[in-house]
Order: sequence, then structure tokens, then C-alpha cells
Amino acid sequence: MWPIIVIGLLVVAAFAALIAIVLGLVAAFKAWKANSPEGRMEALREKTEAAKEAAEEATEAYKDLLELHDSYASLVNDVENLTAGTTEWKEAVVALNEKIAELLELYPQLAKYVSFTENGIM
Repeated sequence: MWPIIVIGLLVVAAFAALIAIVLGLVAAFKAWKANSPEGRMEALREKTEAAKEAAEEATEAYKDLLELHDSYASLVNDVENLTAGTTEWKEAVVALNEKIAELLELYPQLAKYVSFTENGIM
């Protein structure tokens, strides 16, 4: 019975060695491929694509910010050009405050710079 156990252990050891060799070859192939010119080019392509996507997102965010600023500036101009206390002025103040609230929702770090005037304008 003892020889059967030894043979079984030798077979298990042989399989373990074979698995270790295969895993080592796979790891070596992956390392070789990653360091090959083709592997480096693929990695650069992926990084370039990620940078392109980040740039597109930043451009879109900048356009959105400019649009919000233009809308805000237009509302400020409306309030400044209307007679204080009129219905039109009050509606313009509400619209301006809503725009400021929208900006604060998008950029909460701006809240420390916002206060109300005696007319209720943020």
C-alpha cells in the first residue's frame, strides 16, 4: 500500500510541476508581449484613447460652464436694467436666484461666496 501512496504523490507532484511550468510560460509570454513593440503600441493606444476621452469631457464641461455663465450674465443684466420692485424685476430676480441655485448645485464649493442683498438677490 505504501508504494501506491508514493506513486500517487509523485503523480500529483508531476502535475503540480507541469501546472507551474505552464503558468510560468503564460506569465513569461504576457510579459514578453507587454514589452514587445506591439504590446507597447497597444498600451499607448489605450492611453491615447483615455486622454482623448478626458479631453472631450473637459471640453464639454467647459462649454457647459460658458453657457451657464452667459445665461447668468444675461439674467444679471435683466435685473440691472429693470426698475426695482416691479413685477418684471421680481420675476427676473427669481430667475437669477434659480440660476445661482443651479450653479451652486453643480459647483457647491461656490456657496461660500454667495450671500443675499437687501433686495433678495443672491
